[in-house]
Amino acid sequence: LHLQLLNPTGNLRGNQILFLGSSFTYGQFCPADSSFPAITKTLLRNNFECINAGLCGQGLIMQLIKAQELIPQLKPSIVVIEVQPSGIDRSQNHFLSTWPAHLALPFYSENADGSLKINTPVYKPEIMENVSIAPNSGFNLFDFSKILTHGSALLISDHLKHLKHILSGYQKPISNRTRTLKHTIDEIQQVCSRNNCTLIIVELVKTDELTEIAGTESVVNCYDTLASNLKDDQDFDRTYLILDGTPPRIVDYHFNSKANYLIARSIAYYINSRINPRREEKP
Repeated sequence: LHLQLLNPTGNLRGNQILFLGSSFTYGQFCPADSSFPAITKTLLRNNFECINAGLCGQGLIMQLIKAQELIPQLKPSIVVIEVQPSGIDRSQNHFLSTWPAHLALPFYSENADGSLKINTPVYKPEIMENVSIAPNSGFNLFDFSKILTHGSALLISDHLKHLKHILSGYQKPISNRTRTLKHTIDEIQQVCSRNNCTLIIVELVKTDELTEIAGTESVVNCYDTLASNLKDDQDFDRTYLILDGTPPRIVDYHFNSKANYLIARSIAYYINSRINPRREEKP
């Protein structure tokens, strides 16, 4: 795991904010200083060292796994996790369909006593490990030529393993989305409590399950902030998603710098008003 330490001080313990999430947190397709963890650091006037531990293509389970690993190690004062519907989906499925292969994911299943357990990915895609692919969201001729010349056998092997898994009997993931979300948040909260740090839940996209399980005290609702004063979904997409080409087309439904700024502003306001109230500033 490559951690983006934004202006690190060299001291790994202390006044830190640890950001956990998917490619939205990582800031895929954006300049490094335009991710919302980087902008949060700027808005907090560099009073915190912000560590971006976002992982592209991952769901809620990976946030829990990285929380269990990194929080005891880094001892941050604040932990920010990302909540959105796709994060729940990726914790209840064996695979994420991506280019050029199926990415096997860890997933939740149920023990005999009804408790949840994390299952390791059913296999490791060799093509993703051994052939370097450019970080884009669709077909690319250069990537395709590399696969043909260097990775065709690996790709065939991966697809055969995927087919074998589909045809065989396998552990069934749980389907209760609210339970998946609640279990993950509860587990991360326990890690935070043991290590004396504050948990902040950032709702990037409207997530109905979140309203069923979490109080408003720890949730930063960024979706309503982004959607306010916009007419419809198309207006939202044109305003906040990364566009490219002529005419402009959506690039993999990721947020642009403007959206990341508004998300960071909401997080900074929450921290200043509820965690460090002496520095309260209106967003």
